Amino acid sequence: MPLAQKSYFFLIVWGIIFVKGINLNLLNIDHMQNEITSGSLPSNSEKGGALSRFLHWCTAQEQSRIKWIGFSILGYIGAVIPLTAMMIILSGNHFALWLIVIITGTAVLSVNLSAMPTKVTIPTLTISLVINIVIILYCLFRLIAGA
Repeated sequence: MPLAQKSYFFLIVWGIIFVKGINLNLLNIDHMQNEITSGSLPSNSEKGGALSRFLHWCTAQEQSRIKWIGFSILGYIGAVIPLTAMMIILSGNHFALWLIVIITGTAVLSVNLSAMPTKVTIPTLTISLVINIVIILYCLFRLIAGA
């Protein structure tokens, strides 16, 4: 079997294992969980850091999931990505910036189309939005600097 077919077979097998949730018993998760929780780690009731509070808020937004899907598709893909594309074109049309914009847009679209929970969609949207804002600011700087 050629190497390409072996690698596709490997990806398909691992995809089936991941999707079906087959327990490979590589690690004893229950034992690890007992060891972690029996230690001196802070409990969930204590106030966590900014990231844990943000992720908890994302989980609490599950009842507003349709609103977040609409904002992701109309607000981000429909407004922010075209603005970023316009800024890339005006500042010199760099291929690396196009790749970043396409990857971030695809990530947001695929997470929304696969009906992931808001604890996945909102952080993906936030990271993609920050990346696009950085690209817009970089392109503005290049326009102002006259490069």
